[in-house]
Amino acid sequence: MNRCPQCPWPLADHDRDINFRLPDELADWTAQELTEKTSRLDTFLHVKPDRFFMRALVPIHLTEHHTLMFGVWLAVDRPTMEAAARIWNTPAYGSFSCSGLLANALPPWPEAAGLPVRAETRQIDELPYVITSSDPKMNEILDGTWPHELVLSTLAASM
Repeated sequence: MNRCPQCPWPLADHDRDINFRLPDELADWTAQELTEKTSRLDTFLHVKPDRFFMRALVPIHLTEHHTLMFGVWLAVDRPTMEAAARIWNTPAYGSFSCSGLLANALPPWPEAAGLPVRAETRQIDELPYVITSSDPKMNEILDGTWPHELVLSTLAASM
């Protein structure tokens, strides 16, 4: 296993995808609660009666040109989820964008959960990417280049 010269972590840990199974607010729900209170497709989640979520990607840039890709959930309104579902597998998805609230905390930034974000499609065969926020801290997270140790050590402790 190749070790990183910048930190104690294996190089394989530096460029990878980390997917959150559910929005944080549902993480402790039992399988029965999820079955009874939600409707779910891979990309969309409806929590009865009136909560809606969709998947998105949050790239976190590490030093030395590494990137962690977080597969997150965004809390969105009903019209946004319905619009996305309607165009998901069509050419119109190529120009899709939406606003929502980040529904997962990002290690090492637990305060990111609940922050407003904007996501847009970059590739027609991928989830939309979170690209910006009206919140300065979230923009700092998105635009920054972060030390390996800061992010990877927190990630290891939280997963």
